[in-house]
Amino acid sequence: MLKKNKGSYIGRLSFFIVVSLLLSIVGNAQKKKYKDYLVTNKNDTIYGKFKKPLFGELRFESGEDLYELDPELYKAYYDSNEKKVYERKTINNKPMWLTCIINGRIKLYEQFYNTAQADGRFLMVRIWLAQKDDTPLMEVMSSSMMVQKPIGKQNLEYLVRDNEKLFNKLQQVTNYSYKTAKAFIDAYNGNEQ
Repeated sequence: MLKKNKGSYIGRLSFFIVVSLLLSIVGNAQKKKYKDYLVTNKNDTIYGKFKKPLFGELRFESGEDLYELDPELYKAYYDSNEKKVYERKTINNKPMWLTCIINGRIKLYEQFYNTAQADGRFLMVRIWLAQKDDTPLMEVMSSSMMVQKPIGKQNLEYLVRDNEKLFNKLQQVTNYSYKTAKAFIDAYNGNEQ
């Protein structure tokens, strides 16, 4: 008759538990070690850190892997140094990264770009785009002379029209600005039921 050794069974079980705990601690430590992350098109989150070379594109590093921030391959990322979330949005059939300033029912995004002037100088343009539910991105403010403030205000009125009190208040605004646009979007998102 074979005799079972209870000590070896308990030893193997203890070893298995210790190894499992260590692996889970190491896995969680890596997630907590890095605050930056990249979200794939399949909604997988990859934790790591951003590398900002002196020249060239921003890159994301996770362990031994290095990722280019291609908006066709990824849908969002968070840069802990800048404390900003970037989301992929398509403008003129081109995917690009926009900074998410407000995340609510109405989302507010920011984009900067340079444009050449007739005299050869470059001018940096700041644009705020907003989106509610499944509406297209709508420009609500721009520092460009090409886009007039009334158009941005009208777009914001369209987005808040289902909140009669805010809509009426926005129609009374005569000095429309970045601060005004942000305040109304914050108010809309905060007053939802």
